[in-house]
Amino acid sequence: MGSFMGNAWFGEGYQDLDEQYQPSWQIPFFNNTHIIFQKSTWIVRNSSNVDILLRVYDFDRSPIQNANLSVVKINRASHMGFETYNNYQVDTTYNVTDQSGYGILKLIPDSHWDNGNYQVLLKVESEVGVENIERWFCVGMCYGG
Repeated sequence: MGSFMGNAWFGEGYQDLDEQYQPSWQIPFFNNTHIIFQKSTWIVRNSSNVDILLRVYDFDRSPIQNANLSVVKINRASHMGFETYNNYQVDTTYNVTDQSGYGILKLIPDSHWDNGNYQVLLKVESEVGVENIERWFCVGMCYGG
């Protein structure tokens, strides 16, 4: 049994909206029992949760099951450099990868995200080893977005 990758549209597109607000999603994985809809989003609203979807795999691209995903820290870029940002919680309901190698970390702001660029430093631990990676998101007017 193989898997399918593709895109899904739910309705017509809107000329005046950025791609992240269009009614379209990427489908990074689908088989007869599971489907993952994904929307790559760079800019989020200040009250939004931020979901980080990761697929963990070996050098031969085979999925790694039971890898543990965690947030090491979040930095917010400012005119003074990076500042550690602590006003959030992490929902770890799906932080262990499934048989397809997928795991999700949900970042929940305590009240809201301050405007700016955020660097999320993550750790992936499995029987294969430990890897540190980073992901970025933006709230409000941001550099490079």
